[in-house]
Amino acid sequence: METFGTMARRWRGGLTQVEASSKMGILQSTISKIETDSRRPSVRILYLMVEAYGISAEELGDAVRLLGQLETADEVDE
Repeated sequence: METFGTMARRWRGGLTQVEASSKMGILQSTISKIETDSRRPSVRILYLMVEAYGISAEELGDAVRLLGQLETADEVDE
């Protein structure tokens, strides 16, 4: 079964984590934690991923269902 982290790695495609973090304006360590399922993305980060990776509505729906309920607290290391 695919986790959100594996889905996020697939979305990133050929970009490095550093390139993706620069594109989204977040720390590389945040992407790493999300991709290793060490943390869930906030709604803001999920939105940035949609914009940066060109995620389709269907994929976004799959991701939201997979995550269940998104965290809404502000993240310290963004």
